[in-house]
This record gives sequence, C-alpha cells and structure tokens, in this order.
Amino acid sequence: MKYLIYCGLVSIFLVTACSKNTQNNILDAAKDQALLDQYFAAATVGVISTSSDLTYVLKEPLSADISDEDLQKLITLSPDVPGKVSMNNKTLLTFSPEKSLAANSVYTVNIALKLLNSSLYDKDISYQIKTIEQDMKAEPEGMVINDDNSVTFCLV
Repeated sequence: MKYLIYCGLVSIFLVTACSKNTQNNILDAAKDQALLDQYFAAATVGVISTSSDLTYVLKEPLSADISDEDLQKLITLSPDVPGKVSMNNKTLLTFSPEKSLAANSVYTVNIALKLLNSSLYDKDISYQIKTIEQDMKAEPEGMVINDDNSVTFCLV
C-alpha cells in the first residue's frame, strides 16, 4: 500500500515538474511576430545570438522628439540586462546590451510604447526571445595566425 502511494506521489510530481518546464522553454515566435507587426515594420524576434542588439523599425516616424530619459526606459529585458537604447531618424530603435546575453536563456522584452506617443500607442507590449546555445568556445592560447592567414595550433 505504501508503495502505491509513493509511486502515485512521484508520478504527480514528475507530471507537474515536466509541464512547468515545458511551458517556460517554448517560444511562440509566430505569435510574437504578429504582435510586433502591429507596431513595427521589422523587429528582433525568436532565437538570437548572445551578442545581438535588439532592433525595431517603426512603421511611421515619430513626429516629436523623445527625451533621453524616456528613451532609456523604452526597452527593458527581464531578467534585467543593462544596456543603452538609441533612436535613429525617428524610426529605428536599438537596444544594445552592455555585455553579451547569457547563452541558451529566455528573456522577456518589454517595450513601453506609450512613452513614444501616448496618443498613437494605447498599450505597452511584452514578448520573449531566446539566445542560442553556444556550441563551442575558442581560446586564443596556443593559436598562431600566420602571415598567409592560416592558423597553427601549438601545444602549451
């Protein structure tokens, strides 16, 4: 009897643990793209490089300037990633992380659209991105780049 109760509890635990893990690791890039298409002509979405900037092209140029203070609050990531937001030609928004993002990680991107133009944008949006898993790491020790651009490996 104790064995059956134990097996039942373990089964419930495994099913619950697996279902939570599955929900947290699945991105719905198509849904995110549909959301972003409402506001942007182009946007960073889906699986990205750890060194990628996040870029967004507004469908219409802004009619007024935005303060640098508001600009820095415009795009945030969770978990928190320090970075700088810039705007070019009143249409191109870029979030540049100070350091590379963590590999094989999911980030929630929050865009405070109301800060851009509260009469044009009635809500702020959020979506998720994932960074690629790093397959290999290159160490410069023991590598020599020759004049002909070939590489020689030396055992140290």
